[in-house]
Amino acid sequence: DTSLPVTSRQSMAQQYEAETRSSAVMGNTISVVIALVGVLNFVNSMVTAIVSRRHEFAMIQSVGMARQQLCRMLVYEGLCYAAATLAVSYLASTLAVGVVVRKMVAGGFTTFRFPLLPLNICTPLLVAFAVLIPFACFKDLEKQKKAPVKEAATPRPKDDDEDYVPQPMKKKKPRAQRKPAVPET
Repeated sequence: DTSLPVTSRQSMAQQYEAETRSSAVMGNTISVVIALVGVLNFVNSMVTAIVSRRHEFAMIQSVGMARQQLCRMLVYEGLCYAAATLAVSYLASTLAVGVVVRKMVAGGFTTFRFPLLPLNICTPLLVAFAVLIPFACFKDLEKQKKAPVKEAATPRPKDDDEDYVPQPMKKKKPRAQRKPAVPET
C-alpha cells in the first residue's frame, strides 16, 4: 500500500543528524561570541588596571624598584588574573555540564559528551594574554615617560634675519610673585 507514509530508520537518522548539525553550528557561534566578549573584557580589565596605576608605579620606581622587577610584577599579576579566571571557568562549566545538561539529557534518546576542546583552546590563549598585555602596557608606559618635552621657542622675527637663533620662552612667575598692575589714572 503506497498511501501509507513510511519512514525508514535511516531517513530518521539522517534528519536527526541534520538537526544536530544545525544546532551545533548555532551553539558554536554563540559560544565564540561569548568567548570573544569574555576575552575582550579580560584584556580591558588588565589594561585599565595597569594604566590607572601609572602614578603608583612611578612612586614605586622612585623608591627603588627596578624596571625589570616592575615588569615581572605586572606579568605575575596578569597570571594571577588568568589563573582565577580559568579556575572559575573550569568550575562553572563543570558544574553546569555535570548538573544541568546531564539532567536535560537524562532519559532521552540522545547522548552527551563533555567537550574539553574549548577549554583547552582558551587556556593557552588566556595565559598568553596575561603575559603579553602587561608587558605591552609597561613598554607603552615607558615610552610615554621617555617622550621628550618640547620647549616653546620665541617667534621668529618678521624680517628674515639669518643670524637668528631661537631662544626658549621665559617662564612666567607664579601669580603670588607677580607685581600687581597699577592702573593709570
